[in-house]
Amino acid sequence: MLLVTVYLVSAFNGLFFDKIIELRPLNGLRDWFFLVSVFGFLAAVFTIFLSLFAFRWVFKPIAILLILVAAVAYYFMTHYGVVIEKTMIQNVMETDAREGLELISPHFVLYLGLAGILPALVLARLPITHRPFMADILGKLVGLIAALGVIGLIAANFYQDYASLFRNHRYVRDLIVPLNAVYSTQSYIKHLLPERNHAHVTLGVDATRRPGSSMGSKPRVLVVIVGETARADHFGLNGYSRPTNPVLEKGDFLNFSQVTSCGTTTAVSVPCMFSGQGHDDFAANEFLYRDNLLDIVQRSGVSVSWLDNNSGCKGVCDRVEQIGLESADDPRYCQDGECVDEVLIDPLKAKLATATTDMVIVLHQKGSHGPAYFRRVPAAFESFKPICRTVELQNCTRDEVVNAYDNSILYTDFFLGRVQEALQAEQDRLAVAMLYLSDHGESLGENNLYLHGLPYSLAPEAQTHVPMVAWLSEGFDHINRLNNQCLPGQTREAWSHDNLFSTVLGLMDVATEVYHPDQDVFSACRSSA
Repeated sequence: MLLVTVYLVSAFNGLFFDKIIELRPLNGLRDWFFLVSVFGFLAAVFTIFLSLFAFRWVFKPIAILLILVAAVAYYFMTHYGVVIEKTMIQNVMETDAREGLELISPHFVLYLGLAGILPALVLARLPITHRPFMADILGKLVGLIAALGVIGLIAANFYQDYASLFRNHRYVRDLIVPLNAVYSTQSYIKHLLPERNHAHVTLGVDATRRPGSSMGSKPRVLVVIVGETARADHFGLNGYSRPTNPVLEKGDFLNFSQVTSCGTTTAVSVPCMFSGQGHDDFAANEFLYRDNLLDIVQRSGVSVSWLDNNSGCKGVCDRVEQIGLESADDPRYCQDGECVDEVLIDPLKAKLATATTDMVIVLHQKGSHGPAYFRRVPAAFESFKPICRTVELQNCTRDEVVNAYDNSILYTDFFLGRVQEALQAEQDRLAVAMLYLSDHGESLGENNLYLHGLPYSLAPEAQTHVPMVAWLSEGFDHINRLNNQCLPGQTREAWSHDNLFSTVLGLMDVATEVYHPDQDVFSACRSSA
């Protein structure tokens, strides 16, 4: 148990100790004693934890599992800058196999083998002599008393230091490996289990279409594109130095430049933006048992469909039509079991061609999902070179990482142009519009951070500032009674994912008590007559 404790504390907690030294610089003898006390404190806590499992047939499997979990967690913490907490565990649990396999690199396998599997094999072969039951219990009791004594001694000398450090920097606890993974997994499961028999909460039971909502004219069709991992500051529309939006810049698009996400992962942001609860009140464990935006729109009489080229809708589309295209076999867009986003275009056109009533169609992109940005675009869109062609982003130069990412933004721009073309082709008989909004942003090596998923309070703007653009046909403007002169002013306001809920209800003329005009991006530009 002592060997396992020392190995876990020393091999996988470098980031934790780095942060301790950063927050408490070693300027004097007391600071050095404090650092030593932190090592002792962790060792005592790990000893207490392991003693709970120090029984025949139990200790080795648990210890081996902890070593393997610690190796995996520490690899991703050091190589991508992720923080292991409940949201990250949720993201892992809800990631599909293809996305997970992208993270398995030769370097990861080598690290796991040397830091995880090899020590686990040594432990598996290490003989353990178990004492008689009473002697074993007495030995564990003595060990517990010793560990508690160490903690008490540390508290007597450094209580104020610990209290100040961990109270003011709570996130530091999320760096302790593998306790962060154990606690976060327990927290994730705890929030799921009590909800098995949760009663479903129905929202918007009064949802109806406002009288004359179609004004006796064309069916109204709104296409909502849920983007993936696009950060606003890499959109040319928002002043980025590179031409990543040649299509959008030429089109008649409304660009909302000040939009923030609800979360930093798909598993949180996508449910949150459709929930109507907003960032401050969103509870992931309650979402599956509540109606969301699509349920309310469908209840009002509007046809709703979800077309997916990602890892699923995270529960948003459970009660509406779903069409999964991430495993399609279209040779034009699919290769090696993965499809680029144009695979969504033909199904979208088919929906538009048969539309006879008002519809909301959601397209869920693969977008710029990392770390394999180079796999998200056809070769023709590799405009920025050289590019990073590995999932081990830390082994590429930052320019190569940014080039690969910017190519994915360039392809998203092209994809949005194709959606607009499909809608324009039908605007003689349909009133059409599109609204694009990314789920979260992405870190590209700034401050040694990669990908996304940091706790929201710690996440940089790169992970929370997202692009949003809209295009409304003249017929859609007319049906919605929108003042085109007013709309550009709305694009400069600060908006967020919280606004999607009422904005879509407003654009589809759905009357319900859960609609809030002040949260509708377009309500200020809509005339009452």
